[in-house]
Amino acid sequence: MCIFAFQTKPNNIMNRIIRNLALAAAFFCCLGGLHAQVVTTLASGKCGAEGDSTNLTWTLTSDSILTISGSGTMADYDYYNAPPWMGWMGTHSNYGLIRTVFIGDSVTSIGQSAFMSLWADSIIIGKNVISIGAAAFYGSRLTSIIIPNGVTIIGRSAFAECYNLTSVIIPNSVASIEGYVFYSCKNLVSITIPNSVISIGRLSFAGCSRLVSLTIGNGVYNIAMEAFAGCFALVSVTIPDNVIAIGNNAFEQCINLTSLTIGESVSLIGPWAFLNCNNLASITVRAVNPPTLIGNEVFYNVPANIPIYVPCGSISDYQADTNWNYFANFISIDTTLNISALNIEKADNSFTINWQGDATLYQLYRNGSLLTTVNTNTYTDSNLTLNTTYCYQIKAIDSDCESLLSDTICQTFSDVGIKQLRITNYELRVYPNPTKGELTIENGELIIDNVEIYNVVGQKVMSLQPLQSPKATINVSHLANGVYFIKVNNKINKLIINKN
Repeated sequence: MCIFAFQTKPNNIMNRIIRNLALAAAFFCCLGGLHAQVVTTLASGKCGAEGDSTNLTWTLTSDSILTISGSGTMADYDYYNAPPWMGWMGTHSNYGLIRTVFIGDSVTSIGQSAFMSLWADSIIIGKNVISIGAAAFYGSRLTSIIIPNGVTIIGRSAFAECYNLTSVIIPNSVASIEGYVFYSCKNLVSITIPNSVISIGRLSFAGCSRLVSLTIGNGVYNIAMEAFAGCFALVSVTIPDNVIAIGNNAFEQCINLTSLTIGESVSLIGPWAFLNCNNLASITVRAVNPPTLIGNEVFYNVPANIPIYVPCGSISDYQADTNWNYFANFISIDTTLNISALNIEKADNSFTINWQGDATLYQLYRNGSLLTTVNTNTYTDSNLTLNTTYCYQIKAIDSDCESLLSDTICQTFSDVGIKQLRITNYELRVYPNPTKGELTIENGELIIDNVEIYNVVGQKVMSLQPLQSPKATINVSHLANGVYFIKVNNKINKLIINKN
């Protein structure tokens, strides 16, 4: 602190000059005590795995940054051979001196247990890292992580018990997700497994109790036992068509799961795979031949009367299977019975619903209930109440097969105009996603009224005024890398920002 006190006569020119010179001298004297802090090296050493270990070095500086420099692979560590920076890492409940880790671009691997239990804020991984060792970040305090494109191996338990981790981006270079990789990451809310991944290891996402959004890439052929056990918040799961086997207890205790789709290549489902998924409301199985269920408790405590949608001509096979016949309500579906171009035209006293398709019959549902069955591609609904919103869906029927319900289209019946909201899989497009900073939004023919972007903890980080156009390009480059949710006209999409 600098305190100045001067007494001069304001009407005396010489005194004023003396006062100003003294103030200037005092100011610069004080400024000398406020200069920028000099960053110094606190500790350093070698941490490489090649030759005499000097291919990589580490340096900890007084600004709390740990830097890994050099080129090549990092040494592996364990309980008996702790990393050399261990004493500065902190614990599960206290910060250490290390607050940021910077891994240089020429480093090619992160060693086993290298940053286990790291109580730090952020880590920057160099672009040439190709492998992350077992337990490398086990129990760390990280809130988000971007794994560089080029990483092919993520070792066992690499990010297990990272309780503060809310978002992670897995690049399209990773070939396999080993066991326990994200085990018990309790605050992870969204995960996309890229198409490059061919297998998902045991307990890899088990205990991720707040995981709401799960996308499994089309390259996966095996989901190991307990892979997603205890993911309480999951609502919908689609097993891709390339998956062959679903392991024991794979989705056990996913108690809020309501919708399940099993791909056409699944041939084996292990015991208790969907144990206690007691809120399942429907299951769609795309396999023509019933997948083999190991034992009669694969779907233990799942309601037996929910609809089970199976391919046309396969109902008798499912009913004859000694384990699948636990279910009582099989329904044939034909995925080739497509319904498209669903729209509503308003007349003075009615709605006319039109669609395209080539089925023999169509069932029209209004607000969730069957309204009528028709043999044409149009229907006029005149039983309407003023200022009431009506939502319509179509189901196609051909012989003994039927389609799943179409997308939904809603409209409010009023005498002053129409308020239309389409809820479809193709009306709203947000691309590129992931984006490096510029984002295009297309909303079919509907005007974009509002755009809001939220982070994974629900905080609004960006909003835009009405754009008065069905298509717009916006700049999100000021937002940090990570997973977000973009809300456009009350419809929400996941958004990934990756500027690397």
